[in-house]
Amino acid sequence: MTPKPWLFAAEPVRTLFEWGRIQSNADWILPVAACVAMLVFAVWLYRRDAAELGLPARVALTLLRALVIFGVLLVYLEPQWRVERDVVRNSRVVLLVDTSLSMGLPDQEQTSIAGGPSRSDRVIRALAETELLAQLRKTHDVAVVHFDQQTGAVVQLEKLAAQPTGDAAGATPATPPTAGAPPDAAATIDWPQALAPRGGETRLGQALRQVVLDERAGPISGVVVVTDGGQNAGVGPAPAVQAAQDAGIPIYTVGLGSARQPTNVRIGDLLAPARAYPGDNYQATGYVQAQGMANRVVTVELYSRPAESATGAASQANTAASKLEGSAEVTLGPDGEAVPVKFELTPDETGRRTLSLRVKAPNDDGNPTDNQQEVDVEIVDRKTRILLFASGPSREYRFLHTFLFRDRNVLVDILLQTAQGAVSQEANEVLAEFPATREALDKYDVIVAFDPDWKQLSNVEVDNLERWVGEQAGG
Repeated sequence: MTPKPWLFAAEPVRTLFEWGRIQSNADWILPVAACVAMLVFAVWLYRRDAAELGLPARVALTLLRALVIFGVLLVYLEPQWRVERDVVRNSRVVLLVDTSLSMGLPDQEQTSIAGGPSRSDRVIRALAETELLAQLRKTHDVAVVHFDQQTGAVVQLEKLAAQPTGDAAGATPATPPTAGAPPDAAATIDWPQALAPRGGETRLGQALRQVVLDERAGPISGVVVVTDGGQNAGVGPAPAVQAAQDAGIPIYTVGLGSARQPTNVRIGDLLAPARAYPGDNYQATGYVQAQGMANRVVTVELYSRPAESATGAASQANTAASKLEGSAEVTLGPDGEAVPVKFELTPDETGRRTLSLRVKAPNDDGNPTDNQQEVDVEIVDRKTRILLFASGPSREYRFLHTFLFRDRNVLVDILLQTAQGAVSQEANEVLAEFPATREALDKYDVIVAFDPDWKQLSNVEVDNLERWVGEQAGG
């Protein structure tokens, strides 16, 4: 944060004179005693050795030696000026929020009620719809951190500025926000996306220890841990609690979930590549999570259909065109454990398709609304175009040329500078000279150069190549 220009001007500044060697009144005893002893010795010495001199001379010599002794005393005491400035740093509160898959389970006592809010939903509502953050920010800076198998920052919120107040007769109204002022970070954060349950593990002890170590050097007022307590990986929280006690950092826990865990099976996540090619296999991986159903076997099915329209409205034709891509029997693991299930798919046509993973849940499933996950995959039919640019057919060139030419997703053009006359090469196109125009160069995605003679390129060709790399992101 950039300091405001008035911030330091308002800070109290004090200039103090002090002795560097003196930390308490007792520190004066030794140097003063030594100084007095040396003065007494100097007076005695000059009275004895300068007896034949006149009184003015003896006094002058004694005073000069006394000044030297006082000078040595001053140097020893280290006189110095010290400038003090009071710098106020806001205290911090860290909200450590669990984002493991178990936070997506319904937070209710009665498992027969379907569609109830999940544990994560309750946290999101508390942050987005209540005054929790605003109340904390009246006194502290607030950091929101998520954790599952990893720990990451969500948002850093600064302490709110104090609002001016007035008496009943001449109360000053609150100043409205300035036009064009940046919005508050708490209002712009997408809480459902930032705190969505997606982690396959709950490393509570590791996350808490990391926060304590990161914050122990600052003015930390406390760590608020929001979790269902279902740790299933990593070290326990005991070492982190001990480290917090040593650092004087209080820890406050907010527990979620009922005392009786609901019976539930859900699709925690579905992962697939954003882009695939016709005829090429790709893998879709889903994660099935259960509560109270360990070792039970359920059926998981993967469907595909044409993606929804650009407006987001799904047509009945698209829904009816769902195609069963595969099914698998899954043995559910212990409570909260994410069990992966993988499907191999081979697309045969281009276009954007939606994959839908569904689980056939038992009758005692507590929340049927979380039994499906979807993801979009774009099937594209575009080959990567590569130019092999070499001075001659070296061993490396021949190896890469053969490898790329056999790849069905690649179009290979070649340019051999030392070639004379007609050249017979396995390639999409054999070039006689380097692409001379921007249009001819822009059709390539990658140029692989095997020690060519760059001096043979004209200035125009060099300029086109620089523009292709800098502006067209050529490789």
